[in-house]
Amino acid sequence: MAYRVDISRNDIAALFDLRGDPALLAAHLQTAKLALPAGPNTRAAHGPVTLLRVGPRRLVLLGASLPDAALAAALGALAADPLLAAADISDAFIAFTVAGPEAQDVMAQATPLDIGREAFAEDAASFTEVFGQTGLVMRAAGGFAVLIERSYGDYIEAFFRAAAGIGR
Repeated sequence: MAYRVDISRNDIAALFDLRGDPALLAAHLQTAKLALPAGPNTRAAHGPVTLLRVGPRRLVLLGASLPDAALAAALGALAADPLLAAADISDAFIAFTVAGPEAQDVMAQATPLDIGREAFAEDAASFTEVFGQTGLVMRAAGGFAVLIERSYGDYIEAFFRAAAGIGR
């Protein structure tokens, strides 16, 4: 049986792992006019940049393009702060989009995370298991976005296609 979904694989323009005290992270990011997400395992979109709060002392910054001057300066200052850490992990990850009317059915096979709308809200984002690998899952237009370590890209794509009942 084939599910009514589209599986697409996309490169990531900008992805940064930010760690440290949330108040210090917020102060640096505020210089680029970015506010922290409201709570744990949520995300906040700021134009082409999305901040994801994925741990008590961990943020992920996802950008649709390379950082502009203000954001680059904020990330530079953040990285220079000895109490914080910032790492560009853009090349280490690949993104998948699972979209369509039955995207939730395919994702239910991919992850043990409860992705129902009541448990996994529109602004939710969480690291979880995706076909046995660690992945970052969030809602996207018409479905879900999943970020996986690039080295597992072919493996995860094959599993998504098998779960969806569609050929490579």
